[in-house]
Amino acid sequence: MKRVFDHTIKLTLGCCMMLAAGFVNAQTANDYLKAAEDFFAKGDYYSAARYYERVLQGKIDTTGAQFNPYVGQRQTSTKQKPISGGSRHQVVYKVAESYRLLNNPVKSEPYYQEASGYGTEYPLARYYYAKSLKSNSKFDEAEKEFNQFISETTDETAKADAKKELQNISFINAQMKKRDLKYYTVNKLSGNINPHGANYAPVLLDRNLVFTSTRKDSNDKKAPYINRLYWTTVDDNGTNVQLVNMKQENDNHQGVSAFTPDGNTMYLTKWSGKTTSKIAQIYQSTKTNGKWSEPVLVAGDVNVAGYSSQQPSVTADGKYLFYASNKPGGAGKFDIWVASIDNGVLGASTNIGAPVNTADDEQAPYYYQLGKSLIFSTNGGIGMGGFDFFQSKGNVGAWQTPVNLGYPVNSVKDDIYLVSTGEKDLLDNVYLSSDRASECCLEMFALNKIRPKRTIYGAIVDCADNAPIAGVTVNFVDAKGTTISTKTTDGNGRYELVLDDYQPITAVANKEGYYSKDLNFNAPADDFDETMTNPNLCLNKIPPPPIEINKPIVLENVYYDFNKATLKPESFPSLDSLVSLLNFYPKMVIEVSAHTDSKGSDQYNLSLSEKRAKSVLDYLVQKGIDVARLQSKGYGETQPVAPNTTPEGKDNPEGRAKNRRTEFKVLSN
Repeated sequence: MKRVFDHTIKLTLGCCMMLAAGFVNAQTANDYLKAAEDFFAKGDYYSAARYYERVLQGKIDTTGAQFNPYVGQRQTSTKQKPISGGSRHQVVYKVAESYRLLNNPVKSEPYYQEASGYGTEYPLARYYYAKSLKSNSKFDEAEKEFNQFISETTDETAKADAKKELQNISFINAQMKKRDLKYYTVNKLSGNINPHGANYAPVLLDRNLVFTSTRKDSNDKKAPYINRLYWTTVDDNGTNVQLVNMKQENDNHQGVSAFTPDGNTMYLTKWSGKTTSKIAQIYQSTKTNGKWSEPVLVAGDVNVAGYSSQQPSVTADGKYLFYASNKPGGAGKFDIWVASIDNGVLGASTNIGAPVNTADDEQAPYYYQLGKSLIFSTNGGIGMGGFDFFQSKGNVGAWQTPVNLGYPVNSVKDDIYLVSTGEKDLLDNVYLSSDRASECCLEMFALNKIRPKRTIYGAIVDCADNAPIAGVTVNFVDAKGTTISTKTTDGNGRYELVLDDYQPITAVANKEGYYSKDLNFNAPADDFDETMTNPNLCLNKIPPPPIEINKPIVLENVYYDFNKATLKPESFPSLDSLVSLLNFYPKMVIEVSAHTDSKGSDQYNLSLSEKRAKSVLDYLVQKGIDVARLQSKGYGETQPVAPNTTPEGKDNPEGRAKNRRTEFKVLSN
């Protein structure tokens, strides 16, 4: 029981389509109910709703084409006898249906409420009443009506959908309680961007914001409320909005644009306003001397006769064109498709399939290149409203299970068309369109999610007596073995690290006279915590003699370049601790050894380990240790301390990591 429509076409029907012609024709009719029925049959739900209401009220507008759909005022009116009884039931339900098909739950709610009291006359009235309540954020009332509908209906399809709506309400309630809501800001774009009608489908072209609008064009007397492309600069807050310089025929709608990276090729959606068939197709235009050529149908298999293809989106690297279509070969209604672009030539289209496409509608694709994520809108998942934004990470041919972007990115109404300028995260800076603040039409919003700094606290103490140790150097090393920050503990042995985001990090503590030691930590259990306190890290003092002879001791945090013997700088603190030990015991002779896991051939591993052991020996010599006190040896994979494979013969990464080690042992004191 999902609403099925081409969302681009809906904007036209909902905000502007056939208004002037409709009222002129109806003025000659004496039977206003018949006129309303005719409009409904033609798909002109706006005119139908207005005439049904006038039948109910005993009034009819006599001003014809002067009616302004955005002001909503009648110039004059005449009285008629109100209808009653069974005829009223029919009209009430039809006006409710008209407003539903216009996606106007504010207007549809009271009519469905009345119709839900007509018993079994209109079996879906209560279902749609509950949906209207939900869209109007009356969640408790909606839940009650859905449950009553489920207990009464014999329509199994509608019952299943009502149960899904209850899941949606549970999702909404959870979203409204999210702890990170304080980090979001959502503002309707100002200036002349959202004056009236529909304003939607934002696209960024350099510092310009290109979008689609049904605003009235005073220069077009025949078709004042047609979808057209407009642009404004991002920096002037929408004060100067201009029509895109491109030819457009009367009664032909065009909008929802996409641009190649060089800004010289535009893909756009076009459809006719002269018919209710609602067939959209994707066109192409090129820019010459600041003017766009007359759009022509794109070549290839993007468009299929009798079906809609719409909402083009070009990837930031210019390699792919994503779009939505209900043509054959899909998973359901509108699906997302993709075609490669090679030197301006489109390749064959492919339906991107599951898990993105469902049996319902997927529309308005946008690929966020930096985050390698496909953003799209669908009414096929558990979510907030009709169409919600979902995110699927991956690339063409390999998509992960989509995740709902949640509130307040999504609302209880329709949210469709999104573009991001975020350099680190998708939600750093987003433009989107939504009808969350409107009765009928999409408007454009700016959304930002602040990412608060994350602060990590900790302390270094002596393992013997837990006394704080001042002056400890703490290197913070990421998962790649790169030091991202270095701190020194204060008089209380404490350190503090500020990060943009939590990430897996190792804190490596070093101080002369102590063995080096590290602490691994990840994000806290509650990812919304802005602070995290690590457990104390204790250091052991380098022990006095005697030191056990021939006992291997692992040198922690010694790193080499991949498949090389070159020491990384992150290794120096640990090796410096060994230098301190050798200086403390001037007669001590040691062997430095290196070990590998079982990956690679025996000879290769032996050679690599010998070179790595020699690199450590050379470092110690550079630090002033007499080479006569040092020996180096590589053992390759011959002395594992953990299994390289599991008992089932599978790879054991943890075991191999332990086997890749550098050790020393005392040969004599």
